[in-house]
Amino acid sequence: MEENKVSITRNCGGDGMIPITDLMQVTHPGYQVYTLGAERSNPNLHLPVFLDYCTCVCERFRHYASQHTERLVTENSLMKVIDIVKDLDETDDPEVVFPLRTALVGASLEFVEHCKDMGNCFKTPYAMKNFYHNLGHMVQSLTKKFAGVDEI
Repeated sequence: MEENKVSITRNCGGDGMIPITDLMQVTHPGYQVYTLGAERSNPNLHLPVFLDYCTCVCERFRHYASQHTERLVTENSLMKVIDIVKDLDETDDPEVVFPLRTALVGASLEFVEHCKDMGNCFKTPYAMKNFYHNLGHMVQSLTKKFAGVDEI
């Protein structure tokens, strides 16, 4: 059963074992969207459940970080992304949409960096680093498609 757990690195303050399936929230419906990947996902259909999934993944990371480390995780870029997506969904006024798109670019880049930091907390397996890396880039890609932003 040890192969189903990951180690958290000392630079993140821990040396404990954490269940992979709980970290990855594999029972959440958004995990299916994650496994589809950004290329095959439809942001208009999948974005709400995927963003909820990302919220759950981040909450589980925070949970284990607080259990196994003294590290306090208060990063909120995902909440910024979610708020901007909600605002974009409620308007088509160009005076509102264009600044929101710019804000979305910044917030999604912050979330990519946060995911990179989360992934760097694991020494094994390498797939966990990849998981968080892919999660951040998938949020960036799906929100870009949703907002109609060509370059993000």
